[in-house]
Amino acid sequence: MYEMFGILCLMGFVTFGFFMNPPKYRTLYLAAFICKMAFGVVLGCIYFYYYGVGDTLYYDGVATTVFNETSRNFGFFLDFLFADLPTAQALIPFEIANNRTLLFIKILSSVYLLAAGNYWIAGAYFSFFSFSGSFYAFRIWAKYHKGGTLSIATMALVLFVPSLATWSAGVLKEPVVVGALFYVFGILIYFKNNKKLDVKLLVGLLVMGLLILKIKYYVFALLVFGLVVYGALAYLNKKRSIKTFITSMAALGLCLFMIQWINPNLHYSNFFAALIENYKAYDLLEVNGPRINLVQLMPSVADSFQLGIEIIIQGIFRPWIWEKGNFLVHLASIENALLLFLLVSNWKHIKLKLLGNNTFDWKIIVGIFLVVTFLFTISTPVLGTLIRYKSYYAYIIWILALQNHPLLIKQIDKVSFIKKMKFEGN
Repeated sequence: MYEMFGILCLMGFVTFGFFMNPPKYRTLYLAAFICKMAFGVVLGCIYFYYYGVGDTLYYDGVATTVFNETSRNFGFFLDFLFADLPTAQALIPFEIANNRTLLFIKILSSVYLLAAGNYWIAGAYFSFFSFSGSFYAFRIWAKYHKGGTLSIATMALVLFVPSLATWSAGVLKEPVVVGALFYVFGILIYFKNNKKLDVKLLVGLLVMGLLILKIKYYVFALLVFGLVVYGALAYLNKKRSIKTFITSMAALGLCLFMIQWINPNLHYSNFFAALIENYKAYDLLEVNGPRINLVQLMPSVADSFQLGIEIIIQGIFRPWIWEKGNFLVHLASIENALLLFLLVSNWKHIKLKLLGNNTFDWKIIVGIFLVVTFLFTISTPVLGTLIRYKSYYAYIIWILALQNHPLLIKQIDKVSFIKKMKFEGN
């Protein structure tokens, strides 16, 4: 009976989101929601019945323990909720790696109370949060984007990329971070196109940013870096003068200075050494499956950038289609082959997108994407883990591959609900 309450609450959130969208987007909303839920279930089944070990099972074990103790004594939940790391460690028979993991476990344990300790219902809540963030960003982007139905259809299709949808669903940190990232982008797009300050959205922006910072500090650092780089270069492109150049470079310098204090690993004196140490730590793990082998890597800027092109190519397109691995690695290899085909077959449009006179935004975005790909790849040689991390940023390359693709142009008029999705205007 208590589980039914959790399901009804979730359906209430889904229904509210459904009616908040204009009728022309509701079919897409339902399709993308069902897709996200399905991939969340698939991810859970793979961990429970195929892997038998992994993060999601660890999180389930901890949250189930907290739920069972809370069922006997609600005061235990309050003690755990407000406990610091050593205190929380003493309350449950599980090792908690750091404060970031502790925060996620507290969030998960709260959801388990609503889900009556049911993993699948809790996973559905996390999947819905990720989905709601992505759909919110899509809707805001579609409202102000002037590229027409085809561009909007491209953004819609990215919601269904299997590996991105899978790793941003279920009981993992990724759904929380990905959902928060999408909310941040959606709110920023809104602010960019509206002069009036919305206090509720500003609070939402701060909450989502804080959530990303507390769970994945390096994702937050890359987010801040990317936004400042985009803003500085866009401002410089709009007003080309010595004053503008000095202002833009000062903003970039201040950003880099502030980022290094987020975490000791981000300090300029430790940054590349920390990346390589992380690479070596992953490399020592006894994990079956393909990995990126960059044996020449040394903790210095020169050696890292010497292999930059190779690192970026492998980060985007590996695992290759012929590489052996588990189910999710094999799925990702098929996707990568498809992505390579789409990029090559759409090269004419991509070339215009990157080399055209009025495509400065895309040049910045792709540049940031390449930097992010380099940093994640150089620090995460195990492809099974890298695939998971790509759920934070790989949407960009899929949008680039699909936008104005000849195959998409031919098929778009055959899907009635996509034909209805046109630029809304301001």
